[in-house]
Amino acid sequence: MQINPHTPLAPLTSSVRHEPSVNETNRRFSMSRFGTDPLSFFNSVYDSIPPWDIGMPQPAMSDMLAKYPPLNPVLDVGCGSGDLSIYLAQLGHQVVGVDFVETA
Repeated sequence: MQINPHTPLAPLTSSVRHEPSVNETNRRFSMSRFGTDPLSFFNSVYDSIPPWDIGMPQPAMSDMLAKYPPLNPVLDVGCGSGDLSIYLAQLGHQVVGVDFVETA
């Protein structure tokens, strides 16, 4: 089947609004891999050194950024200890790193 890129897509909205039931909402939040309270999960992880904090950017991320350099400015959402933000700044990028865990 070939798709014509010039064919307009159907609208994403509907005239019928679906309100999720309490069970649907609870199921959606309880299926998070960080539990029902991600902030508490990450706060507890940062009570010590998290397993992903290796004191430098993750090698796969460094490799990907070398192949596909980002454009400035760079926003590092969930920067943790800031290893990736620091690495990018050292490469000359304008970087802002943010995390919702204060101790990160």
